[in-house]
Amino acid sequence: AKPLGYYDNEVDLPGLFYKIRHAISSKRSPFDAIRTGDIADSDIITRLAAGQDPRTGKQLVRVSGDQAGTGRSSRRRKVVGYDLQISAPKSVSVLYALGSPHLRSAIQSAHGRAFMRVLRYIEQEGLIITRTGARSHRHDSASEMVASLYTHILSRDLDPQLHTHGVLLNLCVRPDGKIGAIDNHRLKQYGGAIAALYRCELAAILGAELGLEAVRDERNFKLPIVPDAITRLFSKRRIAIEAAAEAAGFDTAADRKRAQKLSNATRAAKKKGLSLSALTGDWVRQAREAGFDPVSALAEIETRLARDQRNQPAAPSPTIDTQALLDRVFSHKALHTWPQVLRVIAEELQVSASADAALAAAESVRSALVAVDRTMEGDAIYTSEGLIRAEHDLLRMAQAGRGSWHGVAPRLVETVLARETFLSAEQRDAIAHALNDDAMVAIEGPPGAGKSIMTAALHDVAK
Repeated sequence: AKPLGYYDNEVDLPGLFYKIRHAISSKRSPFDAIRTGDIADSDIITRLAAGQDPRTGKQLVRVSGDQAGTGRSSRRRKVVGYDLQISAPKSVSVLYALGSPHLRSAIQSAHGRAFMRVLRYIEQEGLIITRTGARSHRHDSASEMVASLYTHILSRDLDPQLHTHGVLLNLCVRPDGKIGAIDNHRLKQYGGAIAALYRCELAAILGAELGLEAVRDERNFKLPIVPDAITRLFSKRRIAIEAAAEAAGFDTAADRKRAQKLSNATRAAKKKGLSLSALTGDWVRQAREAGFDPVSALAEIETRLARDQRNQPAAPSPTIDTQALLDRVFSHKALHTWPQVLRVIAEELQVSASADAALAAAESVRSALVAVDRTMEGDAIYTSEGLIRAEHDLLRMAQAGRGSWHGVAPRLVETVLARETFLSAEQRDAIAHALNDDAMVAIEGPPGAGKSIMTAALHDVAK
């Protein structure tokens, strides 16, 4: 096999094939000769990228050029594949960078197994789809396809960043045995849930095998053994993106799509000629200059590894409070699709439950959801019985209070708002709208728009 690297440097690991099978077919498959764990051979990848049989080179699908023999050239560019990238939390990457080779091996193994766990979830749930039927309107789960997995340890600023790219090659076996292309739409819908399930599994492995405590860090988790100052020291890429976003006038947490575009636009080229030993020496030097000595700070965990005290019994599955999980799911948003519900639950449980336990908890909540609508793709949109009751109670209160509400005089509203200098023009308009003579008003705003601040100011104005 001739390995094909994701990047051309001496630090990244060679790619490995992973065969995804959602359903087993009795028909011969062009992927029969490929096995999970095989080195990602350059000839095989080149053929798959061209829509060819990986063994014989026979053309399996038309990828560009002549449109069905009409002589007209297609303007649609061939998509070679889709990249599923999952990164370890920064503190895990820093621990990997500053640890001994033995500790690095253990952390890399934990990361790899957590990544493989979510790949199995994708496989079992059939989240990679293929379009069939008239005008490709029908969606079916792809029965079989191949991914090439590449594990890297660096960010573009040469900071430690343990992450894996799962390149899903754009060729699959359809349920009817025919060959076709894949569609990553469903996979993108589940992107947040998949990443959260990965973190559930990673934290569970690190806790059971290395005794490492993980604590919630907003939507992520962190390892307290690595001080926040050291984590930030090795987050140069993130700091640069946040600074560029601030200069552009937006918050990366509130506008993730725009943040991703900014990340792509400011991305530097990958550096070549690197060596792990030189990088390690530089990372240790930076940490010590910042007051963190890896040898003494990580002595306990290194001793545990040396005594081979891993493979301890996994922590028992957490007791699931279904109502508490429901309240968490709908604490900031009244309507969710199932992938969104799963993401919130996995994020909530990521430091206390494995991926299996988080999935079981999500299933325990599913029966308590109420389907109230559907997306354009036909997926159910859910809310909770508690929110429905709250809306009914609000309507009854509004009906009972007919004739008893009088708006606040516009001049008084303007006088009070003049003192609230921190409010935006939109927030001021919303407050004035809320205090008119209508018995009930509705105010909507996207996440991060400042609804909580506006509501607090509204209360002060109305007093």
